[in-house]
Amino acid sequence: MQANRGLLTVTLTLALLDPRSVNANEPPTNENSTHIREVVALSTRGGVACTGTLISSRVVLTAAHCRNATRASIGSTITESSETRAVSRFVSHPLKGVDLALAILEEPFQAVIPLHFDTDDEPPAWVEVVGYGCDRLNDCRRLGEQKVFRSRSEISNWGCGWNVAAQKGCLPGREMLLPAGLGVDTCRGDSGGPVLATTGDSWTVVAVTSRSVKGRGNTCGAGGIYVRTAPHKDWISQMIAEVEP
Repeated sequence: MQANRGLLTVTLTLALLDPRSVNANEPPTNENSTHIREVVALSTRGGVACTGTLISSRVVLTAAHCRNATRASIGSTITESSETRAVSRFVSHPLKGVDLALAILEEPFQAVIPLHFDTDDEPPAWVEVVGYGCDRLNDCRRLGEQKVFRSRSEISNWGCGWNVAAQKGCLPGREMLLPAGLGVDTCRGDSGGPVLATTGDSWTVVAVTSRSVKGRGNTCGAGGIYVRTAPHKDWISQMIAEVEP
């Protein structure tokens, strides 16, 4: 996230109901996770900076504050030999304050089926949070390694009701707030990554990693704010149609 999680990562245990045991003093493990090929790492000259999701053959959904990314790579761990595509242009959401963007690739990845984005206003019961970021702000040994964690969500108003909006800094009706679970949270390198829900036998992107909760700066472990995709479905669909008519 940056204040925005300028880059961020992954384990969100919603309402602390994750059935896995996670030691808050140890890096989260992904032993029960599966590499999701449609989720990509977005990089600058300095290396992995953000995460994104392929929602069409050449369109990556990510966060607007990831605008400096110049390439997208796929793989469970990103290395110099990873399959990579150049970003030809970056289109931020037209409304100020909406931390959503589309990275348009010069060429599509082969044999990758893009994921759907959410058009439903109902929060899912379970989500998977995915990112290539650090485990903690001061622990980036696994930066560039995709991490996937399943979490149970039993929160009303997507966690961002008017009763908490001012305190936490989220936008009711447009954003999703997830508390940090057991001291583990999204962090540097995870910005733009997806919050996924299952629809039948496929994934749906319900939100995009954006930033830390209000007043916590770039701190990882305090909970995060995620931009929901459903309120912006018309803009996303319009942009995909322009890129791939």
